[in-house]
Amino acid sequence: MRFIDNGSWADSAADLIIWMDASLTTAFTFVYGFEGFVYQLQPPPMNIKVNIFFLELVAIFSAIYHAATNPSKPPHCLLLFTDSLDSVGILNSLSATQSMHNGVLLGIAKVILRSHIDLHVQHIEGKLNIRADLLSHLLDDFACQFSDTHVCLFDPPCNLLLVQWRLCF
Repeated sequence: MRFIDNGSWADSAADLIIWMDASLTTAFTFVYGFEGFVYQLQPPPMNIKVNIFFLELVAIFSAIYHAATNPSKPPHCLLLFTDSLDSVGILNSLSATQSMHNGVLLGIAKVILRSHIDLHVQHIEGKLNIRADLLSHLLDDFACQFSDTHVCLFDPPCNLLLVQWRLCF
């Protein structure tokens, strides 16, 4: 099980390549092929505070879960691109300082272990993550620039999160 680019396999070995992004106020998204997936954020309950790092991790978690539960062909090698260096770091170390982040990491690990996906995570500069970035901000520019991409709404796999974080969605 690999979580970060360490040169052990080439990007071309990936069965599936997914790009993801999150916005603190509008949505988190992931895109691949001609498919875009959006979860529109709702304000969390007053007693729960989330940060952008948490949302980036949930976007990654959602993309991995989506790929792993694809009934037609779950990937063996999954390549994820994120503009969150913190997310790449936490997936490399398998440890976070805040419990909210460790809870999402635990969900990611469960899905990876059950599905036997070889996960490869790379950082991509935000300005190069155009499709996922535009979609996470719900901009009309996305529809204009990527009219061939089918966009649909999804719900994150809340049942795999710790109970206290399920209320965020």
